[in-house]
Amino acid sequence: MVDEPEQMMFHAKMYEIGEKYVVGGLKELAREKFKRSCDSHWDTPHFAAAVRYVFSSTAEDDTGLRNITIKTISTHINVLNKPEINALLNEFNDLAVGLLEGNAALLRWDRASA
Repeated sequence: MVDEPEQMMFHAKMYEIGEKYVVGGLKELAREKFKRSCDSHWDTPHFAAAVRYVFSSTAEDDTGLRNITIKTISTHINVLNKPEINALLNEFNDLAVGLLEGNAALLRWDRASA
């Protein structure tokens, strides 16, 4: 069963609740559902809103949902042509750096020599 695009935000909020109240099972379930939702609805306005929420509500070292959004954008790289996604790169440096690092091999970037 495929969920509705607006459920991306719901899954992100459930992940945040799992983190706040230290409910690992809730976090993992929310992460899995968030990934499925991103896979299905990356090309909707709800995706940009969910990415903004993820990067503004999770700690930098909590990469559970952050990595999913980075991988989704990397997989569908043309989504960077959307103004709302491009604005997120300016707003959240971690997102921009994550995309660069995630695509380092493709870009032939050796971070160790930088």
